[in-house]
Amino acid sequence: MTHSGCDSNRKVGENQPYCYGIFDTLQFPPASYTEAFQIATDIVYSSVLVMATMNWRTINIDLLDPESPANFSIATLSPAAPRVSASEVQSLASQIKQLLRGGDSEGALRGALENPPYGGDAAAKEVHLATVVEILQSLKQSEMSPMLSRIYESEGGVEILDVLMKYLYKGMSHSSKPSSAATGSMSPQSTGFSQIHSRGGEGGGQAMSVLLSWHEKLVEIAGPGSIVRVMSDRRTV
Repeated sequence: MTHSGCDSNRKVGENQPYCYGIFDTLQFPPASYTEAFQIATDIVYSSVLVMATMNWRTINIDLLDPESPANFSIATLSPAAPRVSASEVQSLASQIKQLLRGGDSEGALRGALENPPYGGDAAAKEVHLATVVEILQSLKQSEMSPMLSRIYESEGGVEILDVLMKYLYKGMSHSSKPSSAATGSMSPQSTGFSQIHSRGGEGGGQAMSVLLSWHEKLVEIAGPGSIVRVMSDRRTV
């Protein structure tokens, strides 16, 4: 009697792994312990042959994990953000700079941090980055901690300071690169950091110093948790 798990039409060794035909000539149940042992030996041996002929390294195990990014779009992890054009960001920047020129530095900083252009393109985000950094550079070091404390204690203050942390890191990544403002290859309106580099003789080093000072004060107020939240947030500025 042929084992129910095998195809009775398959022949031993006929272009098939050995395991497909090992039961074709065996009778069930086994007549003796010797035959039962032989069956077990054949099963183990055939299994080894199958494993030897398969390249396990070619199996994409991520496809077997339902939580793997291979089985769903990573974009679904990010909250939907409304589309923002560069012209809209430029208009907001003009309003914020009016507050800054009017002496309302805290209002200008709040206005910039409460409206990050998550849904904007690269140009829109660069314009807003330049606006935020211009505000940060306009403030004295003695004003940093009191202003951050007031924002932190206000409604939504934690989220606002998390946005500030994002801009500090993005600003550091920009100011650590060689400045192209000195060569005239970048207009002041293109990224905003050409404006930053043009201030003072130290260029990007001066901008980095300002951003590091803000980072130090921000961690003192908001704590290291702000860094963790920013690193895990998929929304970028």
